[in-house]
Amino acid sequence: MPNNGKWLPKITAGMSAANAAKGILVARLKAVAAALPLAVDAPDEIEHVHQLRVTCRRASTAIRACRYLMPKKARRHAQDLLRSLRRAAGEARNWDVFLDRLDTSNALQTTGSNHASDFLSGYAFRERDAAQVVLAAVAGERGPALTTLGKEVVAAIRKTARPEATFRSMATLELGDLTADVTRQVTANPTSPEDRHRLRISCKRLRYTLEIFAPCLTPQYRDTVAPAVSRLQESLGILQDSHVLVTRLTSLLVTLKHLHPEIHRRVRPGITAQIRESRERATTELRTLRVCLREWRSLELVETGNAERGTGKIK
Repeated sequence: MPNNGKWLPKITAGMSAANAAKGILVARLKAVAAALPLAVDAPDEIEHVHQLRVTCRRASTAIRACRYLMPKKARRHAQDLLRSLRRAAGEARNWDVFLDRLDTSNALQTTGSNHASDFLSGYAFRERDAAQVVLAAVAGERGPALTTLGKEVVAAIRKTARPEATFRSMATLELGDLTADVTRQVTANPTSPEDRHRLRISCKRLRYTLEIFAPCLTPQYRDTVAPAVSRLQESLGILQDSHVLVTRLTSLLVTLKHLHPEIHRRVRPGITAQIRESRERATTELRTLRVCLREWRSLELVETGNAERGTGKIK
């Protein structure tokens, strides 16, 4: 299995924060460097683009987790580079998801939806090709910096960190804050697509951070919080995909009605059926989300390891 940056080198809870951070950052950034050429050179293998996006998120999460050990300038440089690659990969990935939804759509399998199916496939392939061009351009501009970024980031780890600052203390600080953030948003009972999307991002951040600090987790935390946040993120992702699809298709119909009324007349029934199907799927998924939200509220959240909860920077 290729290294996607999920599995880290052997790191223990008692290691110094600085040494653990160096190992984590090198592994995460190497994974991005390995994923980038695959995503650029083999666009037909859509998993490559997905893995590039995921490895960028994992690397960004690692930078954030180690932020108190790095100078601001080095941290911002690394995050800026990763953000540009992630966003370029994200746009291509969004169109891959769009095309997948078209392939699995029952609404577009009927005879009366042929015009809409053909039109949407052509439209999505064109947008996907355009996104690939952008990804290749961003990779050409920012990719070379990845070869030296790992060394630069490791060199930037502050050597002034006190010896008693351990990997466990990093975990206590970071996971406490992220868990509290998810709990706060869950308690607010998000109902708008924007609020749910923000909660989804927070869940992703917590999930990827849990991967980093796995050696520090108590069994209770590992067996309750980790699967609960994964289920919550997955449900929110399905809702977000449905929302994006409906928004894009609705906007497309408006544009076609004004600019190409004859095309609009032919494809409107099929596209309208697809919008209806996506909304019905979202309605069904909302029931799953409510279960996930109740599950999270019922958790007896615990601190990681045996260290006390930190309130500030790692000393």
